[in-house]
Amino acid sequence: MASSRPRLRAVPSPPSAEPPPWSADVGVDAVIQKWLARRAVVECLAAERTLPAQGPSYAPIPDGLDPRLVQGLARRGITQLYDHQAQAIEAALGGRHVVIATPTASGKSLCLHLPVLNAISKDPDASALYLYPTKALIGDQLRALRELVGALPMDNRPRVAVLTDLGVGSSGEAVTVAFRLRPDTRSFGAATCGLSTANQSFPLSDGGVLYLTVGVMADRGHNRYGVPIPPDELVDADQVVERAIAWLQTGR
Repeated sequence: MASSRPRLRAVPSPPSAEPPPWSADVGVDAVIQKWLARRAVVECLAAERTLPAQGPSYAPIPDGLDPRLVQGLARRGITQLYDHQAQAIEAALGGRHVVIATPTASGKSLCLHLPVLNAISKDPDASALYLYPTKALIGDQLRALRELVGALPMDNRPRVAVLTDLGVGSSGEAVTVAFRLRPDTRSFGAATCGLSTANQSFPLSDGGVLYLTVGVMADRGHNRYGVPIPPDELVDADQVVERAIAWLQTGR
């Protein structure tokens, strides 16, 4: 007598009361419509209007800026400023207090970076205090400031040649990463070992220790490694020192 086996039947899940995330309204228009639909928000609005787009209005770079700053801007493709940038910088250079209220991505950063760097160029002991409301904004601004400083001509900045090969690992790779993207720096030789990582030990119940990679190294451009680091110029081991010295002397 054959025994019958119970059959499995798929039961559909009950429909969710909330719509899936991908069906939600997004964009500025959706936000405005929700604001207008809420009575509490509508009472706070005095007027609603759409302004037509306007083209940019440019101004020359203020004459009071250090020539090295002007050269650094040119290296980044900036040969003129927006009107509000020039006005803000001129006011700051004149010792006046400045408040800038312009939309996002309108170039407010240069309004403060350039006067600060100009003051430091005249007085190496000068300092500035930057205050930002979020860590993410600090990271963006710091990266932009480093890029601007990196573009500045530095008469006293020496050339640095970094020599690498398969025997360079761990702490040696940390030094290699630290010099990556530094102006007037070039690496020669062969790829490194590939241990550009951060490791952590975890004790086990049997007395052993487990080592795991918990992070990788990153250069000043936020490029991550954790793998062998290739040199800027691949050179045979018997010629690497001679090639590096030649570059240090001539820059070629």
